[in-house]
Amino acid sequence: MHRCGSTNSDLTGSATIDVKTVPEIAVQPVSQTVCEDAVATFVTVQAAPPNPDYQWYADSGSGMTLIPGETAATLSVTAISAMNGYR
Repeated sequence: MHRCGSTNSDLTGSATIDVKTVPEIAVQPVSQTVCEDAVATFVTVQAAPPNPDYQWYADSGSGMTLIPGETAATLSVTAISAMNGYR
């Protein structure tokens, strides 16, 4: 956190600036080919703090869809034939 102050004959005041750093991802998830009913595990690794908030999405070809409740750095899904081509 940084503080800045200013004074002159007409104005006295201060402001606070809270500078946040952007999380850096060191390892991105990698595409996988798995057999039906096998588990595909996708992993992402942060390079340094701060700890990011994770949210996983799936794209079945009609746009990105949120995968509810998947907020960890690792996502494991059981493959079904209907998922062919998901990304």
